[in-house]
Amino acid sequence: MRTCIRAAHDRGLTVLLKPQIWIRGSWPGEIDFADEAGWEQFFSAYEDWILHYGKMAQAEDVAALCIGTELVHTTLKHPDRWRKIIAALREVYDGQLTYAANWGEEFENLSFWADLDVMGLNSYYPLSSEKQPTDAELQAGAHRWMQMADSISEAHDRPLWLTEVGYRSVADAWQNPHAEAGDREESLEAQARCYTALAGAVRESARLQGMFVWKWPSYLGHTEGRGNTRNTGFVPGGKPAASVLSGLYAYPPLAPDVTPP
Repeated sequence: MRTCIRAAHDRGLTVLLKPQIWIRGSWPGEIDFADEAGWEQFFSAYEDWILHYGKMAQAEDVAALCIGTELVHTTLKHPDRWRKIIAALREVYDGQLTYAANWGEEFENLSFWADLDVMGLNSYYPLSSEKQPTDAELQAGAHRWMQMADSISEAHDRPLWLTEVGYRSVADAWQNPHAEAGDREESLEAQARCYTALAGAVRESARLQGMFVWKWPSYLGHTEGRGNTRNTGFVPGGKPAASVLSGLYAYPPLAPDVTPP
């Protein structure tokens, strides 16, 4: 990990270190305990774990550290335990702290944003419920959730990062961006249309300061399907969506092409 951080710095990149619990076939937002003993064991272990990365971030001059990702039950039920973790991290790390909240209830109701430097949103809000929406309808959907996120950011007086945002290259990608591909058909066009709508919305945000695409691995030879030959994953590389993102991240930014690829 230190090697990756240093390689990014050598290329002039600013680094957000985002350690996260990954449970194959499950979701960190389901972590829950029936008694206080279970919670105590979890938070004690978690604090030790994230402090390790806080010390690494300090040693490697990392600009920002994400202290957790989509741990919905833990944050909504035990915010004071998170405040304790944040205070402990402040003792070992002097960069910016954020938390990657799941879209919906967690992001909209988290109670310790004031203890952090930046609000983090993992945004998988639907853009449209229609099977065949127009580009204008997709753009309206993206603007709707972006404006909502902006208003929450303003209410808490904290800048906003999209700590995750992404769309699969599948049919109807705009309906449930977080969902598995399932038996949906591959659609590079649908993915590109979603990113085009997103690009228009984030450009108009008054609160957004950063965006991290889910997901774009840094290692060559990555395959999305673990044996599935369909190209239905989130990775935009090698797909029309990549050119949309290139325009968005360019400086000065390039206007999105609203013509479907």
